[in-house]
Formats: sequence, C-alpha cells, structure tokens
Amino acid sequence: NRKKIVMSTPAVDISNKTWEELCPHVWRETIYTENAKDNCMGQLFQHELDFFRGEFTEGNPKDYDVLEVGCGTAELFAVANKEFRQCIGVEISDKMVDCAHELHPHLKTDENTHVIVGNAMHLVDIMKDYTLQKPIVCVLMNTFGILPPHIRAECLAQMWQVTAAHEGGKMILGCWAQTGLRTGFETYYSK
Repeated sequence: NRKKIVMSTPAVDISNKTWEELCPHVWRETIYTENAKDNCMGQLFQHELDFFRGEFTEGNPKDYDVLEVGCGTAELFAVANKEFRQCIGVEISDKMVDCAHELHPHLKTDENTHVIVGNAMHLVDIMKDYTLQKPIVCVLMNTFGILPPHIRAECLAQMWQVTAAHEGGKMILGCWAQTGLRTGFETYYSK
C-alpha cells in the first residue's frame, strides 16, 4: 500500500516506483525535508551546511567552484548553488541523480550547476570535462565515513589531486563516524 510522500518541494508520486527508485526519496525524506528538521539527521545537515558556509567568511564565495563527491539528491546545491561560481555534484547512483533532477528541476537548467553520475575513484578523469578556478572539493553527510577503507583511500587521493591542482583549493570532509552510525549518533549528541 504505497502513498505519496509529501516533501518540502515538490511532492513526488511514489506509487509506480521500484524500491531502487524509491530509496533516494526515502533517504531525502529522513534528512532534508521540513519533516526532518528536528531529527538528528536534519540537524546534522543544518550543522554541516552552516560549517560549509562558514568556510567563506573571508573572500567572495562566487570565486569558488564546489565539487561535492557523493552528492546524493543534490540538497547542498538546491539551497546553495547560487552562492558559488559553479557547483558540480558527482554521485555513483544514477537513481540518486535522477531523483535530484526530479526534485530540483532548476538544477538541470542552471548552466553553472552539474549533477552527474560518476565514480569518485575516477574523479580526476571526470573533472577533465570541467574548468575549475578555486575548487572546494567536499564530501558531506558522512558519505566518506560509510565507504569501505580501500574505496575511501582512493577517493581521498582523487579528491586531493583535484584540490592540489588549483591554487586556493580547499578540501572538506564531513566524516562524523568512521566506526559506524551508532558512534556518530553518540558523538553528535554528546556535544
């Protein structure tokens, strides 16, 4: 018995979606919508967004290009894409990218925002198609923390290569739990 999940914008009819197509919507509903703002994951996203924006207290954010690895449904860009020169999201799941475009259609038509399917273990090659000035290469919402160690190491190396290739580049890792979700919750709530 499926029903419509009502999200902040827009509502999405899930009645004809497979589980693989539905997962991104469920993930988003638990973290990024009005319904989630008071739960720990919604609060975590707001804290990471505040931290991210805090990196630009000096200088002009419009001088920076943001490259988010594991961008999921592109929530960072949905709220902050106009703040930067260019936003590029790389996500391994084509279903997440489809969901991002469905939920945020303006991202498809914004010439400075690109949400693409790609493997972060090949980030250097992917970025050959884009011109970066001062990149902010980031991973938020614990994407980095849930990767298996061998994939994490290669992603980190790729992210560093992209960052180091540009003067003024920065790398941000939002990794609040390397040992698991429970540790993350305990750490988050102990502060």
